[in-house]
Amino acid sequence: MSTDLQNKIHNFLINAEERHINATAVIHQGLEENPWIPQSELRSIVDRVVEYISISNPSSPSRQLKLIKFEDAFEGVSTLYDLGIIKTNKEKPLSLEQIDNNINELKRKLGRDSSSLYCHLYSSVSNMDITKLDWKNPLASQVISDESELVNQLSGNLKKEFMKLTRKMTPKPFTIIQEMCNEFVTDFNKLEDGPIYTKLVHDGTWKESEESITNVTKEILGVLKDIWNNSAFSSEFAKTLSEGTYQSTIILPAIQASLKNLPIDNSFFISTSEKQSVASANRKGMDLWGDVQISCL
Repeated sequence: MSTDLQNKIHNFLINAEERHINATAVIHQGLEENPWIPQSELRSIVDRVVEYISISNPSSPSRQLKLIKFEDAFEGVSTLYDLGIIKTNKEKPLSLEQIDNNINELKRKLGRDSSSLYCHLYSSVSNMDITKLDWKNPLASQVISDESELVNQLSGNLKKEFMKLTRKMTPKPFTIIQEMCNEFVTDFNKLEDGPIYTKLVHDGTWKESEESITNVTKEILGVLKDIWNNSAFSSEFAKTLSEGTYQSTIILPAIQASLKNLPIDNSFFISTSEKQSVASANRKGMDLWGDVQISCL
């Protein structure tokens, strides 16, 4: 992470317009990469980059001299992240207190069963040094992975018993589902580039029948009903949604329902892939929605 962050800050200081270089902009570069990086760690990384640039590129000292009032800028940018004014799609790492609570809850669950396997797991978890656990370890979230050191240390019979439990968690796929997937792969024909449809023109007439438009309207209202009934999209939680979540769960379904059954066969697609252009480059960092592309082939 620190190497990537150093490169990012280095590229910014070298390539950005000088009028854009200040402590706030540099700190935003760091917090965009890791919103929870300690101030001291980010300061150390920035200092190393500035020192390197000062040695390798002494002709532009003004760029480095502009990084003043670092502490005030860090507090200001961090506050914008905390208030959700600057949004991030990154998940906040678990704190030591949260990990401790999760380990205690895991021990409570393991303590319900008196079998040898559960007793052994309980003992192993109890003897762990939680200060050495980080949020990336599944144990920190109460998950005992079959690839974890905890399981690998089990004796032969206990490990077999654990793996038996994991296999029970995965249902056997239905034969008909496997056959459908195999048939899809066998019969799939990639759509070849065909002529662009020219029969759809803006001439003030509907291209679908009244019945088709009625069905499309029902689908749109059905999408809205699902969205409005979803508690995740209530006014209480809506402001915490990332742009990607809002786009994929609200915008795209509404567009798909609106444009469904257009008389253009299979030559119509919707994509969230962002088109790299001057417009998208200018929009970066302006807190605007990402691209939704509608393609007719």
